[in-house]
Amino acid sequence: MEKKPVTSEVCFANTKFKYFEMCETTNLIIHLYAKDDKIIKLFFYNVLFFSCDSAYHVSNFFEVPDSPILKTKLEECYTKKTILHPYKFYQIEEKISDLPFIQLIAIGVSIWKDG
Repeated sequence: MEKKPVTSEVCFANTKFKYFEMCETTNLIIHLYAKDDKIIKLFFYNVLFFSCDSAYHVSNFFEVPDSPILKTKLEECYTKKTILHPYKFYQIEEKISDLPFIQLIAIGVSIWKDG
């Protein structure tokens, strides 16, 4: 399964998971602490699926184009098989194991760093 690092001016290595919050009905914000103790906010639009296990230290943030979870969730949501859709599958990996502790499907993400 191919993973593409999410490109951003923000470095995700050695950040720490703080919390997440739902806003409006389908949007999600994940809050991280950066190495300089500033807050990084990942704002996900139109979230279709969200899973969060316990972890604290972040190592990487990826988009996974050919995720089996994405395929399964799209089959659950769409009655017709569709090749064209706006959704992307994202993973945030934990530093010690390099395994995903947050997985989600959304249309897109915007990244902000406070300060």
